[in-house]
Amino acid sequence: MSWSSVTSHLMTETLMKCLRQLQRLHKDYIFGIANDGILAKKEQINVPGIVLYKNFAEGKNTFELPQDGQTISTFVKSAGTPLVAEFHSELHIRFVDVSQDCFAGLPLGYILAESADERAQLRQDHIGTVDITVFDSIADDLHLEPDKWPAFAIKDAVKGQRFPLDQGQQLSEQILSLFVKKFIDGKLKPAIKSEPVPEKQQGPVTVVVGHNYNDVVINNEKDVLADYYTQWCGPCKAMAPVYEKLASLYASNPAYNDRVTIAKVDAEANDVPGDIRGFPTFKLFPADSKESPVLYNDPWTVVDFAGFVRDNGKHRVDVLVESNTNDSRMLHQEQSVPQKHV
Repeated sequence: MSWSSVTSHLMTETLMKCLRQLQRLHKDYIFGIANDGILAKKEQINVPGIVLYKNFAEGKNTFELPQDGQTISTFVKSAGTPLVAEFHSELHIRFVDVSQDCFAGLPLGYILAESADERAQLRQDHIGTVDITVFDSIADDLHLEPDKWPAFAIKDAVKGQRFPLDQGQQLSEQILSLFVKKFIDGKLKPAIKSEPVPEKQQGPVTVVVGHNYNDVVINNEKDVLADYYTQWCGPCKAMAPVYEKLASLYASNPAYNDRVTIAKVDAEANDVPGDIRGFPTFKLFPADSKESPVLYNDPWTVVDFAGFVRDNGKHRVDVLVESNTNDSRMLHQEQSVPQKHV
């Protein structure tokens, strides 16, 4: 990370209180306190205020009348991180880590280049790049074709959307500016990686793919439990029979089937929104709060899954009530599949 230092022209109890709240920033920034009026005038800052010095972009930023530690923290992290920079893992984490509140959730633009000459030219034009020979997986994640470099794409991680620029175009400031403006204005359509939409659903578990994700999971009045899995995931395969049994309880009752969907999606073969950090991952999308899915962390049994849907769904469907006595007894006696995520 580029170095930067922070100097404040505010020798007051308020500043000391703020600095005590910023202890967690000391490992990344050098803090200093100045009460020299001549220096403040030279730096063209009104007292009280903060100057952040850095060795990129405009070289420094000023911030006047700080109110609290959180406000200062946001300013320091925002001004102290280059918006255009050579890609490396540490910098990338700063943009995607939810603890970095000033950047978390912001879309990221990536310029990918292969040869040293390409990257040198782009650096000369003050454009940060991703070395595709080192970070080749990023190209696939952005839905870019191989061996067509340099290339540009925008990723909105919150929505799970990618917007690659046509790789037939030569990169230029004008082309990039126009493409980014269209993105900001909402005039670009995302490129969606998707398996074919099933012509007919087979079995009790509804198969979701990239192209029907919103229809099945979001744009409806049903409580939807979604299983995010991959083909190579051993634990996903181990719990699949339990999930099938759960889904059959809802699918066999039309009244329940109209209010609850038990679904699954191959999260490697299809674009899915949200943060998926391991497989399998289960999320319930209640009918009345699709924007706030509930993560499932309980044992992998039919009884526990059904209770989770009942307790967190809008419709409060208790599918076990309708199970016959023998089935209900067997379900409550079943052993949980060992929970393991990959």
